[in-house]
Amino acid sequence: MWINNTWGPHWAGGGLAHGFEFRNGLYKGRLAMARRYDEGSNLPLQGEAVFVRSFVLYSDNQGANWMAGELLPVGWSECQAAEMKNGSLLLTSRLGRPYNDFYCRNGPDFCWERGFARSDDGGATWAAIWYAEHRQPELSPYTNNCENPMVSDPATGIIYWGHPGATNKTRANYTVHSSHDGGATWQFFNRVYAGGAGYSDLHVLQDAQGESYLGVLFQRTLYEEGVEGGGYNLALASVPLRTLQVSESSLII
Repeated sequence: MWINNTWGPHWAGGGLAHGFEFRNGLYKGRLAMARRYDEGSNLPLQGEAVFVRSFVLYSDNQGANWMAGELLPVGWSECQAAEMKNGSLLLTSRLGRPYNDFYCRNGPDFCWERGFARSDDGGATWAAIWYAEHRQPELSPYTNNCENPMVSDPATGIIYWGHPGATNKTRANYTVHSSHDGGATWQFFNRVYAGGAGYSDLHVLQDAQGESYLGVLFQRTLYEEGVEGGGYNLALASVPLRTLQVSESSLII
């Protein structure tokens, strides 16, 4: 897709995440998708030797025309965005290797793998940027360098972030954290699956009785000795949102 934007015209980049339509605030009705560039698969800007960055692609006329928002720093790669209760946008991104080495330049205390950013103008510009491990060092063992999804519950405004949660940083032990303050801090919500689990997506859904649950679709490894990618199947988990725990018996393979 060729678009006009503040740093183009240029190709619109690729992505792995779902988009959404704003429900609240000044940008109600806007379509928004988190997108990324990877050097080698997209043309870099003139003078850019390294071009791996995240941004938001958005439309105010139901997709007839698209604009690209402000670029995030070098190294922000696979990303996802969700709407906050007040109509702001929250984005989370993997810091893609080898470019995340940029964030380790000041030693291990500054080595971050999971970035967050907030936009108050529908994805056009960024009002704040922060790193999970910097704000909450206790999250460091769980911030696996992998694509991570994120979604908000429109009924409560709670944001859910899903990711592999193995403390050795392998792609296993799929875990969900939740945030009640727009992604500023995160708390453990539930473990979805203890085995090998990789790329994934989240959606807030309702059953026939009107009960809300988190639909988690994820790569499940076929062979436990190949947690990092020795073959994948797809798995679906249904996680109730009004309870704090879910057993693995709710997992549908």
